[in-house]
Amino acid sequence: MLKMMGWTGGTIGKTGGINEPIVPKGQISHQGLGFLSKKDVSLKRSVDQLLQDYSKTKTTNDLIFSSDFTKKERKDMHQWALKYNLQSVSYGSGKNRRLHVRHKWRVTDLLNLLVEAGGSSDRYELVDKSSCQTS
Repeated sequence: MLKMMGWTGGTIGKTGGINEPIVPKGQISHQGLGFLSKKDVSLKRSVDQLLQDYSKTKTTNDLIFSSDFTKKERKDMHQWALKYNLQSVSYGSGKNRRLHVRHKWRVTDLLNLLVEAGGSSDRYELVDKSSCQTS
C-alpha cells in the first residue's frame, strides 16, 4: 500500500524512523464488534426463551439468576430483558452479584392480579384501608 502511495523504500518518517513497515505477527481473527461466540449464542438463545416465557406469566415473583454469570453476561441480560418490557436489577457485590428480573406492573393490572389471587401474593397484599390505624 505504501508503494502504491509513492514510497520507494528507506526510512519511514522524517528523522531516523523505521526502514520497513510494521508487519503483524500471526493472523488476527476476523471478529468484529458484536461478535458472539458459540457459547454467547447459546446463552442468548436460552436466556431469550426464558425471558419470553417469563414475560407471558402473571407472577409477582422475581426471576433470579445465578451469581455465576459474568459482568458482561449480566449486562447483556439487562438489555435482553428490555426486549420483553421487563425490569432488571443487579443486587449484591463481587462474586455474590446476581440479576433479578420482574414484570413492570401497571397499578390496575397488579390490583386485578391480587384480587384474582385472593388478595395477596408472595410480595404484595391488599389491605383494607379502614383497618389501618393512623397515629
